[in-house]
Amino acid sequence: MKYTFLSIFLIILMASCASDKNKSNSKSYSSIKEYIQSKESATTSETFPFAFLKETTLPSFSAINEDKGFSFQKVIGNYAYMVNNEKFKVLKYNLQSEQSTETFSFPEVSSILSAKPSSCVVLNENQFLWHNDSTILLICNSLGQIENSIQLPLVFNNKNFQISSNPKSAIQFESQSKTLVFPIQCAEDYNSKDEYTLPKFASYNLKTSKTEFIPISLPLNYSDEFYLPLLYDAATCMEGQTFYALFPLSSEVYSYDLLSKQLSKISIQIPVNLTDAQTLTQPTDPRQIMEIVHKCSHLSGFSVIKGIFYIQQTGAFSDNLESKKFTDNSLLCSYNSSGSLIWGGQMPIQTFDNKIFNLTNASNSALNFTSYYALKSEKGDERYLSSFNPEF
Repeated sequence: MKYTFLSIFLIILMASCASDKNKSNSKSYSSIKEYIQSKESATTSETFPFAFLKETTLPSFSAINEDKGFSFQKVIGNYAYMVNNEKFKVLKYNLQSEQSTETFSFPEVSSILSAKPSSCVVLNENQFLWHNDSTILLICNSLGQIENSIQLPLVFNNKNFQISSNPKSAIQFESQSKTLVFPIQCAEDYNSKDEYTLPKFASYNLKTSKTEFIPISLPLNYSDEFYLPLLYDAATCMEGQTFYALFPLSSEVYSYDLLSKQLSKISIQIPVNLTDAQTLTQPTDPRQIMEIVHKCSHLSGFSVIKGIFYIQQTGAFSDNLESKKFTDNSLLCSYNSSGSLIWGGQMPIQTFDNKIFNLTNASNSALNFTSYYALKSEKGDERYLSSFNPEF
């Protein structure tokens, strides 16, 4: 009887310790800086679980100078593709020689879409998709010729929708099934409460010409009366036949299988608290927009490689927008397919010293980051493309 009691006592004690350990592991921090300081070992190069592949200087960006008005979009092989949406041009940039090799122009597209701001998606080396806030998709070749003009039948529950040219939700392309997944928005008046039921994405199969609506709507933790693209529109990515979406102020990853048509939600164990979306009020001027974005703790970058989620979190600046040259307000985390935290920390200081870095996408099983110096006097307005290989 004595030993039975002792055994039960030990089991209870072990369970209690395990419970305390779980509580410790699941602790939430109020700021990125607080979390980084508590996990100092995770910021060193010795414990950084990503192999540095290369860093390349990208063409400088200038909205005024047409030759420098290109923004990075994706990497294909040894080339980076840069897009100038206003001039309807795409730049092909050799990452080894750090030289521009070709510039593709699309005058036919310009004559059709110039009435509204337009966007280009590089599908592959010889296919470029242009669109704007309409129901038209234009697929062009590298000669600038329109090969396929698609008029999408975007009607859902008797409401007309259109493609949404938001900066966060990039159009995804699954090359094997030739399926496009793109963000959409309702083009008619509707009750704000409908935001929680209206689809945010649709797919189009280039082989079958079939359009389908994806059942991903605004998360319930968002206010239906608040809209700010950087904090509202979901980041997206594709791996195999699975489409992923992640809203900046939500800790749930949406996973949609294009073959089975099954949607699942994965709760991720974010170590640093996100700003409560319900507390935000609609900004009325540009200054308020920047203050809200900088002060909000939000998810700003998202990629998936081999089922592992890579998520960048930024924000939570002080009321005076102070930081240690911005480097203490950015966090990179990795999560497994169940949403459990694998690793969280900063980029190695020797690689991103005094730089602001942004997780853009993944290619060739590597993560791509664009970065620039927080203090422009150090290196002018130069931008960089860095690639890292996860070592999980």
